[in-house]
Amino acid sequence: MSGIETIGVVGAGGDLGSRFIVQACNVYDIVPVFDVTEQEKWTISEIGIDPKLKTADVAGVPVIAGSLNDLIESSETVHWCAPAKTAIDLDILPDNTTLVLHDSVMRGSLKARRQLLKKPDITGKIVVAHCLMNDKNRVEIASDIADAETAFAHFEDLGLSPHLLTSREHDKRMAQSQGLAALMIAINNGNIQNIEELIESGDLTPSGERFLEGLSSQDAKWTDATKDSILTNRELAKLVWKMSVFMIKRKLSARTN
Repeated sequence: MSGIETIGVVGAGGDLGSRFIVQACNVYDIVPVFDVTEQEKWTISEIGIDPKLKTADVAGVPVIAGSLNDLIESSETVHWCAPAKTAIDLDILPDNTTLVLHDSVMRGSLKARRQLLKKPDITGKIVVAHCLMNDKNRVEIASDIADAETAFAHFEDLGLSPHLLTSREHDKRMAQSQGLAALMIAINNGNIQNIEELIESGDLTPSGERFLEGLSSQDAKWTDATKDSILTNRELAKLVWKMSVFMIKRKLSARTN
C-alpha cells in the first residue's frame, strides 16, 4: 500500500495531527494536510520525528492543501485529527474515500458519523478510532460500526498497533483513566500555579505529591479543546455517580456500626 494510497490529515496543527503527519510520511509518498481552525498554525519546517510513534526517517512529503475539499478529493483515506464535532460541516465524501474520525470520546465520533451519513453527498465510509499515542503505538477502533476490519488493516499499514473494541467499552476505559484526570484538573479550574504551590508547600504526603505532579504535567500537555472533549464522556458522569454512591454507602455503614 505504501506509495500508492494517498492519506490526508485534517487538524495538522493539533497535538495528534502533528504527530500523525510524521507517522503517515513514514509510509506514504504524499500526505495532504489541512487545518480546520485559524488557531492551529502549522508549517512543514516544524515537523520532527515523534519517538512515541516511529523513529525512522520521514520518507514522504506533507503538502498543505489549498482547501478542505482539495484534501478530500485527493485522498483515499482522510484522518480527521480534530474534535469530531468539527467534521459535521463536511458536505462531500466520495464513494472511494474513507473518513477516520479521531476523538478521545467515541460517543462523540459516533454522533458526528450519524449526522454526516444523513447528507446525500456523504457516500464514502466513516470509521471511528482513537490513537492513544502510548509506547505500544495503540489505536483503538470502534468494532460496533461497519468497516472496522478495513480500518484495522489500514492502521497496521501505518505501522501502528490497532485494537478492536466497542465504543462503549472504549469510553468506559477512558473515563476510568484520562477522564478522572481531566475532571480533577477542571475542578482545580486549571490553576496549575496553585497546584504547584501546594506541591512545594511540604504539606503533602509523597503519594499526594506524585498525584498532583501528574495532574500538573498532564494539564500542560492537553489543549483546552482536548480537555473539553474528554469531559463530554457520558461514561465519566456515570463513573462519578458510582463513586458518590460508594462514598454515601460507606458513610451510612459507618453510622450503623
